[in-house]
Amino acid sequence: MPPWLKRLQPPAKPWVTRRASWKCKSSSSPLMRAAVSPHRYRTKRCARRLRGLYPVAYANDPGYTQLHVDTLKTWSQLSCTASIPFSPTSECVMTQVNLPRGAGKWLLRAAVSVVCLGLMTACASAPSKPSNIKPGDYRYTQDYLDWMIRKAMKKQDLVGLSIAVLDDQSIVWQQGYGFADKANAVAATEYTQYRAGSISKVFTSVAAMQLVDQGQLDIDAPVTDVVPEFTIHRRFDNATPITPRHLMTHHAGLPADWLDGMFTAEPASFREVVPLLRETYATLPPDTYFSYSNLGFSLLGEVIQRASGEPFTQYMDQHVLEPLNMGTAAFAAGPAQGDGAALAYDADGKQVIEEGLRDVPAGGLNASAPQLLQLARMWFANGQAGNQRVLSRAAIHDMQRTQNSAVPLDMDRQIGLAWHREDNAVPGGGVLITHSGGTISHCSVLMLLPERRLAVAVLSNSAHAMGTVDAVAKQALTLMLEAKTGQAAVSEPSMATADARFPPVDTSALAGTYATDLGLATLTPKGDRLRVTLNDHTLSMERADDGYYRLRYRLMGLFPIKLGELSALAFTGTHIDGHNLLVAASDGHFGVAGKRVEPVNISPTWRARLGEYRYVGDDNALLTMMGLQEMHLIERDGFLLVKMVAEETGYLPIAPLDDDTAIIEGLGRGRGETIRVEIRHGKERLHHSGLVFERVE
Repeated sequence: MPPWLKRLQPPAKPWVTRRASWKCKSSSSPLMRAAVSPHRYRTKRCARRLRGLYPVAYANDPGYTQLHVDTLKTWSQLSCTASIPFSPTSECVMTQVNLPRGAGKWLLRAAVSVVCLGLMTACASAPSKPSNIKPGDYRYTQDYLDWMIRKAMKKQDLVGLSIAVLDDQSIVWQQGYGFADKANAVAATEYTQYRAGSISKVFTSVAAMQLVDQGQLDIDAPVTDVVPEFTIHRRFDNATPITPRHLMTHHAGLPADWLDGMFTAEPASFREVVPLLRETYATLPPDTYFSYSNLGFSLLGEVIQRASGEPFTQYMDQHVLEPLNMGTAAFAAGPAQGDGAALAYDADGKQVIEEGLRDVPAGGLNASAPQLLQLARMWFANGQAGNQRVLSRAAIHDMQRTQNSAVPLDMDRQIGLAWHREDNAVPGGGVLITHSGGTISHCSVLMLLPERRLAVAVLSNSAHAMGTVDAVAKQALTLMLEAKTGQAAVSEPSMATADARFPPVDTSALAGTYATDLGLATLTPKGDRLRVTLNDHTLSMERADDGYYRLRYRLMGLFPIKLGELSALAFTGTHIDGHNLLVAASDGHFGVAGKRVEPVNISPTWRARLGEYRYVGDDNALLTMMGLQEMHLIERDGFLLVKMVAEETGYLPIAPLDDDTAIIEGLGRGRGETIRVEIRHGKERLHHSGLVFERVE
């Protein structure tokens, strides 16, 4: 199935079963955020489940999920149903296929193999919304969220979920759903502790800003002032020194991760990141482009430890978590244990081990939903927590203001210090500051509306829950704002005309090959359309009335399939700082979808390396999560490509720097990173992010 047509969380059983449970991480790309997942689906006797559905034979491609016929009027006309779950409240998409008269049964049998990404579920109706809501009355908010969560958990087959919502200094509602421990029937409550994942970065940044308040740290001075042994190879002339501010805004140009040993039963200390960085290259000069980096926050943890003179976890406990009155919340390499701790479950609902994490400052916080909201309480009190000042007003302001307005490649992305910012993500709510978290099997999000003093925290122990967690949180803030003000939310009108900053371009300007988050994409003009070849799949782009291009997909080249949120993305092209870019807009917000790349000169040395390489490391957690066992180095149409043999990975274009080093082309997470060659025992090995692949003869 083309990855364009898949969503972050799979539909619920018994309608489908999954072949893989590797969890897709969130991406900085608007293309990736829209609707991408590595899951594959197949039907499970749908015809037995609903009246009027008739089984139809499958097409030859086993990658497609099959759909059954709702009504079979004649052999030349049928009506099919698909539901695309881009959110827990998505509606069904009706598709009627009219076949040519006399086409024959064989054509019918193939034609109805339409892509089915969801299912129809009979659910209780949503609670009726009162015509008038009294300001401060949260009863409808609670009723609707309760209905929404139960529906989503049933549909997505989630194991456990907890939520808490805050109005200024008061939690107005908190509740748990499902199980913290399914086998022993231990219910998830509002106090259940989860892995908060990357929400940890906000708390780590609070610690750094405390040290700024105390005069112990200058976040605009080089990191080497505090950690003098920090160094990294650079390919760029006149690059400015990396500072703590760069680390907190993901603009340091550091690699995203050091994958080897990142998740394991007994992880090394995050302090090992400093010597590991000596072995790799910076991906970009600082302040060039937003590129998410867990390594950057591990380095920030070392900065905090050096500047404070205290072990990182001790500092976090005594100076951040305790003043915030967060109780049993703690930074740790492993998940919380004992009563009140959530176990971990994969996308099939099977209990799995939540491995320990090396990068504790980046993702090691264990906390419940109400405990996370203690940070929001402090935020709304301008840095005060009870009788204790945790942060200065200036630090609060600095953390939530836009830090990257002078970075052209970031376009409409806004980043504060750790916080991600969005304007009017909640209609009438002003600026939203937020951070999500995803570990092996836990998902979480913390969202604040500072101008309205509203906040929500949602956490789950199911690996595929991120879409639900995010949708519930945004809906919670929307309803809370209505309840607080007594005024119904009014959505901003969608983009109806072209944006002068990124105007539409013709097909010839977009033609070319791009490195995207999904892999190598080639756009070829076909009249007033563009054929999109993404890895081994084909889609098209068609010009809309506003002049921008929209993605379209036709099954077997004949039958249009709706792509949900992907259909709403508006594509154009632009040129910034020497980069030819494919640009995508969602709700009027523009971002980089791909960087144009050209064929490379493949030297005889690199050409001789084409072939299969096998992973020779011992990182079992990595193998389990990603199914990562092989790497293929291939040449196609003048491009040197790497393909990791794991679920739904795309082709990554690489550019040799010399006979022993190449970089992964493109912009964003994982791009600009290095692949280097070493010879051991007479065999060539490819090294990337600590992973080692040996040539298979």
